[in-house]
Amino acid sequence: MSNLERLIETLTRIAREGKPCPTNDSLAEELYISRAGTIAKVMERAENAGLIRVESFQRGRIVTIVQLGISTSEIPRIPHWRTRSGVKRAATRREPPIPAPEKSFTFVSRDPCPWCGVRQDLGCHHLPRVAA
Repeated sequence: MSNLERLIETLTRIAREGKPCPTNDSLAEELYISRAGTIAKVMERAENAGLIRVESFQRGRIVTIVQLGISTSEIPRIPHWRTRSGVKRAATRREPPIPAPEKSFTFVSRDPCPWCGVRQDLGCHHLPRVAA
């Protein structure tokens, strides 16, 4: 039996029992798979094949077995932070932002003079001094 078939079988059992969908780590442990990343890839394969539908939320996910029409139990439906779109911020800015001041930069060479070893900004008389 492949990982995909075992995963679908396990998710079906969990949905029938009315339990929430477990984490990838818990599923990997239950299916005797060494890495949780494998579960994520198998779930993605199952979702792309149309076998399951996954709704991700901040505190978990709901997995629906498409063929049977059953889902894992409900969880608090706080949208996942990656998929939040159009969420309005609580506080809106009432005044325009303060513009940044104009910055003027003057290039000052920090290399020592090859003749006397003194930097240009510290008073080397061989190189022209730059006004700061």
